[in-house]
Amino acid sequence: MRLELSPAVEADLRAHAREAHPQECCGLLIGILPDDFGAPQQRLAAEESLRLDNTWETETRGRRYQIDSSVFARLERELAERGRGVLGVYHSHPNHAAWPSPFDLDHAWPSYAYLIVSVRDGVDRDARVWLLSADRNSFVEGSVVQENAPCP
Repeated sequence: MRLELSPAVEADLRAHAREAHPQECCGLLIGILPDDFGAPQQRLAAEESLRLDNTWETETRGRRYQIDSSVFARLERELAERGRGVLGVYHSHPNHAAWPSPFDLDHAWPSYAYLIVSVRDGVDRDARVWLLSADRNSFVEGSVVQENAPCP
C-alpha cells in the first residue's frame, strides 16, 4: 500500500498529534476510494484529514483512542454524497513508536489504512502506515509519501 499525503494534510495531522500530547489523537483520512480499496498494492491519495474527538475513557487516552461509531457512520454517508470516502484512520502514539499495538490490531477494520504518528515529549517524529493482513492476525506496513512523489 502506498499512502500519498499532501503537505497540508500531513502538517494538519502532525499538528493534531502534537496538540493532543500526552493523549492520543485520532481522525480520518479522506479521499476518493480506488477500485482496489483494501488490496495490499492499493494507492491511496488522502486529500484531507478530519480531526475527531478521542472518545476513549479519559484516564487511558494516553494509550488508547476510540472514534464514536455513530459519528463515523454519519461521516461516511456525508462523504459518499461528495464522491469521497474514508481511506483510513490516523492516530498518535505518545512517547511510543509508530508501530501498531495489540490493541490497534484487535480494533482494526479490514481495508482501511492506519497511519500512526509517534510523538515524543511533544515533538512529532515518524509517521508510518499499516494495513490489516487478510488473515487479520497482523499488519502489513505500507509507504507514506508526499503527494505527487515518484513511485518507488
